[in-house]
Amino acid sequence: MLNAEQVRQILTTYHLTNADMARQLGCCSREAVRTIRQGLSYRNVCPEIPRWQARRHARATAEHDCRLCKHWRHGGCDLGFPDPIEDGLGFAKECSCYAPERNQAMSTA
Repeated sequence: MLNAEQVRQILTTYHLTNADMARQLGCCSREAVRTIRQGLSYRNVCPEIPRWQARRHARATAEHDCRLCKHWRHGGCDLGFPDPIEDGLGFAKECSCYAPERNQAMSTA
C-alpha cells in the first residue's frame, strides 16, 4: 500500500518514467505507477491532482514513439506489449525492446 505522499510524488514527478519512479520509491512496480498516473487506482487519493490520461498521447516524442519501433506492425506491437491507446505511444521510452527504425515513416495508430 502506498501512502498519500507517495501517490502525490508519483502524480507530480513528470521527468521520471514509470519504471524509474517505481525504483525511486522502492515499494511498487512500474505497472502500479502507471495505473496511479492514469487514474485506474488510488483515485480517491489526491483527487485534486489531474491524472495523466489527458496527456498520454502528448508525451510521445519522435525519439520515443511506438510507431517508430521495428516491432510495430499493423497498428500494434508484435511483442504484445501494452496497448498504446491505453498506455500512450510514449510507452516506447520505458520499453526494453524498443528498437527504432529511423527510416520508417510514422503510421497512424
